[in-house]
Amino acid sequence: MCETCCPYKICKDPELLKAKLNEHVRYVNAIQAILYFKKPIQFGVIFVLVNLLFFFIGYFHLSFFPTVALLALLYNLGKLLFSFIGDKIVDFLFPAEVPMGEATESNHIRSADEVAACISCCVRKCDGCPCHCNGGIPIKKIAIMAGLFVLFLLAGTFWLNFVIVNLALILPGVLLLPQVNPYVLKAKDAICPCKAKAE
Repeated sequence: MCETCCPYKICKDPELLKAKLNEHVRYVNAIQAILYFKKPIQFGVIFVLVNLLFFFIGYFHLSFFPTVALLALLYNLGKLLFSFIGDKIVDFLFPAEVPMGEATESNHIRSADEVAACISCCVRKCDGCPCHCNGGIPIKKIAIMAGLFVLFLLAGTFWLNFVIVNLALILPGVLLLPQVNPYVLKAKDAICPCKAKAE
C-alpha cells in the first residue's frame, strides 16, 4: 500500500490530511455541525439509528460472526438504498449550508485545515504512547495489554462499545457548549498545570 493511501499515514501528515479534507469540506463542516448539536434533527436520526443497532445486537445476544454478517448486510442494503435516493440522503445528513458560528465561540465550525491539524496532533501523540514502544523490554506495553484484557473480560465488548460510541456522539457537543467549555478548560488546567503555564 502506498504512503498516500494508508489512512494512518495520511492522518499523521498534516499537509496530506489538509489536502484530503479540503476535498470534502462540505462533509467536514456538516459532521461538525451534527456533533456540536447545530443540526439537532440530523443528530437525532443518527443517534436513534446507532442505538437501534445496539439494541438489536443486544436483544438477540448476537456473537461476533452474526454481528459481522449483520453489519455486512446493512452495508449492502445501504449501497442499494443509495443507488436510488443517495442524493436525498446526502442532502439531508450533510447539508451544504451549516451555521458556522462566530470564531470566538467554543463550538464554532472549524475549517478543514484546523481539523486536519488537530487530528494529526492527536495521531502523533498516539505514536508516543507506551503501547507503541519498539525497543527494550516492553513492560509498559505488556501492562497496557494486560489491563485491556482484564477490562474486556470484566466489562465485555458490547457494553464497552455501547458506552464508547455514545460518548463519541454526545461528548463533543456537550464539552464545546459555550456554557460548559469554560469549566472544561478550568478542569484541563487543573489536571495539566504545567501545560497551562507553558501556553
